[in-house]
Amino acid sequence: MKNFKIVMILVAAVAMFCSCGNPEAPTASILDANGMNEMTFDLANASVDVKATLTANDAKGLKSITLTRTSYDANNEVLGTPAEYDVKDYEGKTEYTAELSETLAKADVEGAAKVVYEAVVTNQKDAQVTVAYTVNVVAPAFTEGTFEWVREGNNRTGLDTYGLQWTSNAKAVQAVIKPLEGAKLYILEAADYAATSVSAITFPAEATQYKSVSCEANGDYNDVIATVYNGKTYVMNVTRGTVTTSAAGTKVTITGNVKTFETTPVAAK
Repeated sequence: MKNFKIVMILVAAVAMFCSCGNPEAPTASILDANGMNEMTFDLANASVDVKATLTANDAKGLKSITLTRTSYDANNEVLGTPAEYDVKDYEGKTEYTAELSETLAKADVEGAAKVVYEAVVTNQKDAQVTVAYTVNVVAPAFTEGTFEWVREGNNRTGLDTYGLQWTSNAKAVQAVIKPLEGAKLYILEAADYAATSVSAITFPAEATQYKSVSCEANGDYNDVIATVYNGKTYVMNVTRGTVTTSAAGTKVTITGNVKTFETTPVAAK
């Protein structure tokens, strides 16, 4: 586990003590700028910035504050050794503020379902309270890869997975790609391929075909289409069409990148 640096900005008030009454626990919290005690690290991103504020208050005066970071797996088992932070300049104070600021990368949360920052605050009467800030680690909403569709003579490969079929070419000799039965086809904007969730895409009306790639000449493309098929959404960026000749006739290969989402747009369910 990487040895992180933590930025602590301390604000302290004059100590006040009272020896009367039963010991009461201090008050404390770890909250971010939105007033929340948790956030999400979507592993579709390379890293996430963790920024939160630890506050502690006690009229009797603070005695100790410990701050640790612990990673847990999906079974709530501790992964590795918890990290400890050096918290200073709080003893005897009635008010204390510390700014927690660090960056978590994918490699730092490998195997983790959550990362918990936990503070234990104790006052001069040895009463204590424990507060936490949780970073929930979630798998990417999609997987990304490449695709290759080939038509050589009457042989067609690579399309079925995405709910597509390539049964004909247009008179202008363009590949005509249509949805299989039970699949839905959408012609999207080029910018839609950057989306990291299905909900971030505005799906237009269904299309009956995708016709753009030449079957006569090589070409570069930046077309984005999507299919909804077998409970998944495939968003495909068509980037290249390659035309060659073979013993079986003209061979056309269409390639590009694809994002596979395990969810479908609401309108397509």
